Amino acid sequence: MWLGISDGIFPRIWRIRNNIRNNKVGVAVKPKAVLAYCREKGIKAVDLRFPDIGGNWKHITLPVSALTEGVFDSGFGQELTLRGISHESREQMVLIPISNANYLDPLIEQPTLVILASVQDAMTREESWLDSRAVASRALEYLKSTGIADDVEVRACQPFLIHHGPRVEGSEREGGESVPVPSSQRFLSCGPSDADFGFRCKLTTLAAEAGVGIERHYRGQRASSEVVLAPSNLLETCDNLMMIRYMIDQLASAERVSLIPTALACSTQWGLIRNAETVFSGASQQGVSDVGWYAIGGILKHATTLAALALATQQFSPSVEYRWLRMVSPRDPDAICNVIFGSHNPRSRAIEFRGTPSQSNPYIHLAGVMMAMIDGIQNKYPGMVSGEVGSGRDTLSVAGGEGGIPDPKRLRQSLIEDRDFLLYGDVFSESLLDLMTEFLSLDT
Repeated sequence: MWLGISDGIFPRIWRIRNNIRNNKVGVAVKPKAVLAYCREKGIKAVDLRFPDIGGNWKHITLPVSALTEGVFDSGFGQELTLRGISHESREQMVLIPISNANYLDPLIEQPTLVILASVQDAMTREESWLDSRAVASRALEYLKSTGIADDVEVRACQPFLIHHGPRVEGSEREGGESVPVPSSQRFLSCGPSDADFGFRCKLTTLAAEAGVGIERHYRGQRASSEVVLAPSNLLETCDNLMMIRYMIDQLASAERVSLIPTALACSTQWGLIRNAETVFSGASQQGVSDVGWYAIGGILKHATTLAALALATQQFSPSVEYRWLRMVSPRDPDAICNVIFGSHNPRSRAIEFRGTPSQSNPYIHLAGVMMAMIDGIQNKYPGMVSGEVGSGRDTLSVAGGEGGIPDPKRLRQSLIEDRDFLLYGDVFSESLLDLMTEFLSLDT
């Protein structure tokens, strides 16, 4: 893997994995190159994967002999099941391998190539409304059509929490006893205080082998581990998030490590690029342009709907209490929106969004975040202007519940009433939003 660095809003990451992983200039990888790669590396099996609405990967596994040049067009027929509240529907779909969306799977003994697949209707060959990856793809196309930007770079941080036996919050084990440790010493700690360092190092090595770029990793708040993915466009960032989540689970199983289901936030940092220049850098507050603040204003405007999208796509994940963060001040470290100083370079300003639950569907939720930013820019919604914590919009105005715990009734109502911005450019469909509204009613 080769990394090239430039002076953009983020380091431009150009990933080339042998002859089948291309950089982000839109050059398609031909199926012949994938087949040649399989022969070169002795690939024995192909794992076709696609996300369900709940943010979980589904897959079918094929012998490598079934992967021919023709199936990248004709696909593989497969019956899919969709479970709602009171009904279950089965639909005939065709899985189409995506030649330039692939990873090696270093956690399977048999040499296996993971290829992501789009989901198409068996009769019409149209993208299925069940295909959440296609939502992120359409969001990218819509962004380009608006003229606001011709590219987007997203850096994502995936947190996870490892169980190390009995311990109390805010403490470390010492001689079998729990000893209080100040929070300032736990965050970014080194040595014995960073008990997960070895696991993260092994994960980083395997991720590089798989083709997932990791920019850094460290011990986070609340004794969590944080893995920061190399910046990429929206679609590839979502792919990488799905892959790294899979690898964390698989490595934990192989190492006999227990992961703790918990409500951690997957933070993302955003930069919109037009003609190779960032549109978020400017002379307004904190070196951010008016366009950047309008983007934040769009997130604030549609905050409750974004919360609904996030929590609706967790219905098939372990149920954990998730507290919606504050959205009040760019200087509040717990605010849902912040301005990030990537370096001393003024062009490194980015918008950070911290409202994505770590196990929600990234394709749906991050596409929704980008649609909210586009709407904010187009309508010039005001962003955060106060530096005082507690001013402006508070927790209740976002989540509708006490202490930041979302109120499903309010979230469902918001997803019904505030959805037009998601429907622009046919990025989301009414059917998909109706289904997620239905999922939210499970909690009422």
